[in-house]
Amino acid sequence: ITVDAGAVKFMINGADLFRPGMVEWDAFEKEAFVTIVNLQKAAMSVGKTLLASKDLVDKGKVTTTIHFLNDEIWKYGQTS
Repeated sequence: ITVDAGAVKFMINGADLFRPGMVEWDAFEKEAFVTIVNLQKAAMSVGKTLLASKDLVDKGKVTTTIHFLNDEIWKYGQTS
């Protein structure tokens, strides 16, 4: 899922993703794990979807954040 520039500062601090910040996405199912990227396609977080892409509306929470840029697990993955 690609987010707009306004969502970046929230996503890199561990916020959940809400629909207004989304600008582009592939189809996904409910409870899928997704990578959230900025406009330059750099990964910022990993989330679990709360609904399927076919059920998206103009507002509301779309993902719960599992990991985000530079959290403990993200850093661990870079050293392995």
